[in-house]
Amino acid sequence: MDQAMQSLVARRSEWLLESGTLEASERITSKANLWADLGSRGRTDEMLRQDAALGLSARRVAVPTDWSLAALEFDWLASSDSQLPTAGDGQQSASADATGTAG
Repeated sequence: MDQAMQSLVARRSEWLLESGTLEASERITSKANLWADLGSRGRTDEMLRQDAALGLSARRVAVPTDWSLAALEFDWLASSDSQLPTAGDGQQSASADATGTAG
């Protein structure tokens, strides 16, 4: 798993630098950001319904190809690593997808 995480972080860092993207990490609870929570759980239909009900318009933002490829590579590396933690020890299991949600 260490190799997979190192690869993912390295590719992400390269993309951030190349694209001139700045980032900040802050904890936002699901209650405080319902739409992000719905979207991360694949419930975009509900998110878009709420958006439209408020008279707002949403747009889908394409995931850069490099990120998609990095996620696929991470998933492959993680699934082939015999040292993955099990769901019972408080960490994500091998069935979690690249976004960190169980699938």
